[in-house]
Amino acid sequence: MYLMILFKLVHKGDWGQIKHFLELHPDALSAKISSYGETALHIAALSGHVKIVEELVNMTSVEDLKLINDYGETALSLAAGGGITRVAKPLVRKNHDLLGIKNINGVIPVVVAAQFGHTDMVHFLYYMTQEEDLDPETSSQGAKLLITCIVAQIYDIALDLVLWFPELATAVLEGHTGGTLNTLATRNSAFPSRTQLVCWKKWIYSCGYFYSLN
Repeated sequence: MYLMILFKLVHKGDWGQIKHFLELHPDALSAKISSYGETALHIAALSGHVKIVEELVNMTSVEDLKLINDYGETALSLAAGGGITRVAKPLVRKNHDLLGIKNINGVIPVVVAAQFGHTDMVHFLYYMTQEEDLDPETSSQGAKLLITCIVAQIYDIALDLVLWFPELATAVLEGHTGGTLNTLATRNSAFPSRTQLVCWKKWIYSCGYFYSLN
């Protein structure tokens, strides 16, 4: 099948051949070319091909950037999991709505990045994500991000989240025991001693959520 040719070209990273192929078959740009329902842009993002992603984004409509694979992943969600910030930037620049699209697991790109421990990607996506997508009044994504950042030890983002939305400190998610800060209490490495706590841990400590650190 001719779409398999495009898949191989994108996976290989040959932009010259990809461009020539798409000139001959323009409809292939938005076609699903993998067994997982991915487009050329999905494959390029997953493979970390920065230049190809940039070129494909330029060719793709704003709406088609929202196309998902069989796992509900947009190209941005895959880029978030890959951790290469330069892959994510052109996608976000062209369509900010991608930041709020959940995958099949019910999480938005910044949470995906945190799940994989990609600190730089988390920072980029976090500061680009709309406030309402993280507000516990309207979404569970903020609580999910807080827990995931604590587990991944991305503490500066965790602190910023709690400062913006203090109610996240006691938010309870389905499948988790206790509030989100209980996750922090179970991480021994986060509390080496009272004097060694960094500023955000001191703030949480002073709130009196924990009666014992042992």
